[in-house]
Amino acid sequence: MAAAKKSDIPLLERSFSKDIDTLHVNDSNHGSNLLKGLSTMYKDGRYSDVTLKIGQDQKLQAHRVVLASFSPYFEALLGANWEDGKKDEIEILGLDESAVRDLIEFAYSANIGHHQRQCANLARGSELFGGRIR
Repeated sequence: MAAAKKSDIPLLERSFSKDIDTLHVNDSNHGSNLLKGLSTMYKDGRYSDVTLKIGQDQKLQAHRVVLASFSPYFEALLGANWEDGKKDEIEILGLDESAVRDLIEFAYSANIGHHQRQCANLARGSELFGGRIR
């Protein structure tokens, strides 16, 4: 791997507290960069640890930690108290496949595009998953 050029390294804001032994570092792009990295891993199927079955033939590879942080539904489902939380594949029943796919992609990108005719399906899925799309 090639060494990073100085221009490739983000400029970090540094501020020293009164305690000179402490360096505080703040990267205002950290959240955005983290989300981009997770989105890339999702699209590439890297490091996924759960499969969501959404219909007869549709399967999505995902990351438990992303699903649980995005949705109280998944946080409860994947938690230690549920048998499904220990499975490698979880079936999502009763929701439109494209709406589920769009909601999962939203968890990884904070963006969603959905056809107007499908908005009711998207709203039902969002309500089930915890209503974090506004």
